[in-house]
Amino acid sequence: MHTYLFLFLLFSAFFATGQALRETPQQALNQYVAFLNQSVDEVSDRFQRVQVYYTDMVAYQSNGRSPLRLSPSGMLEEYYYKKALTGDAFTDAEKQRLKASAQALWKLVNKIDQTTKSLETYDRLKDYQRDNFKKATALITDLQALTTQFSADKDSLYRQIQRVYRRYQPYRATDAYLYTEKEMELALDSQQRLLDTLSYYLNENSPSNWPVKLVQQSILADEKLLNEFGKGKSVIDYPASDMMSSFKAGLQTIQG
Repeated sequence: MHTYLFLFLLFSAFFATGQALRETPQQALNQYVAFLNQSVDEVSDRFQRVQVYYTDMVAYQSNGRSPLRLSPSGMLEEYYYKKALTGDAFTDAEKQRLKASAQALWKLVNKIDQTTKSLETYDRLKDYQRDNFKKATALITDLQALTTQFSADKDSLYRQIQRVYRRYQPYRATDAYLYTEKEMELALDSQQRLLDTLSYYLNENSPSNWPVKLVQQSILADEKLLNEFGKGKSVIDYPASDMMSSFKAGLQTIQG
């Protein structure tokens, strides 16, 4: 859901362009938004690879014959990180805090990447035949801790971006753009609260306490939200109006 998690800030950029209000800070913040989205993509890609490998590893340990699949993860994309750091539309204090948070997050993304590549090398050399996956288990445990930390740090930077944005663009309920943006924000907060209750287990045999009642309540709330979302669309110009349709489609995907 990460793409839609940050969508309302992108929507705000269209508002700023149309209304000639403090456009430059919003554009600079959107560079941080793009960096966050790219970082989530990079970490998610590596986690999914390790997820497959872990399943294969368990099967191999059981029968000694199952194939192991850990394809190369490739190089990290630095463009969005470097672009975010060029933002110069804030106060010195804002710029310093945003830059420090982005640098710390990028350092963590690199550590996740390096740990994944250590596992790739381990697998390529077939070191598991020597230590029965002892090092692989340690690396996967490290990756779990790193991705948990990434999730917390990513959310912290996102909240920081929101606070800076609100200083440049106070909310006005009478403005269709800002009202719609608020709708988006409330919808995403609802999704995040649900996702925060869910845990991922690498081991399928581990017990998972699926919050059935909470999920049911969330689905019903989403249904109501989707029916009511977009009341201000008729007075919102393109391309912002088109982004509203993409946002609604994204919510439907999350609900699915």
